Amino acid sequence: MTKGMGAPSFVVSLMRMMPGVWSKLMAVAHTLPYDAALLDGYIDGKSLPTKLWSTVTIPTLVLEGTESPFALRHGAQALANVLPNAQLLSKKGLGHTKKLNTKMISSELTAFCMGNL
Repeated sequence: MTKGMGAPSFVVSLMRMMPGVWSKLMAVAHTLPYDAALLDGYIDGKSLPTKLWSTVTIPTLVLEGTESPFALRHGAQALANVLPNAQLLSKKGLGHTKKLNTKMISSELTAFCMGNL
């Protein structure tokens, strides 16, 4: 978590003391090598291959939280730039630093879908 996600080591120590959080992380830990292989270079700024994304023509809403780590915001921006019909929404409260704001996310998704019917 410190190397792949950039979390400070004290954060990992704190997460180990949260049984609900830690057990969920451990349940998906076996997928991390695949995540790392897919993201290799992209999290550091490597451009997404436009050719692979150009066929995704459906209107797409890409959400990013203004409080999220830079690498995650960069990834959202890169995805919005490469998708032909994407809209990037950057908003406080959508970040990874607080509890997931499902009401805000559903509100934004509903508004986006209603505007694209």
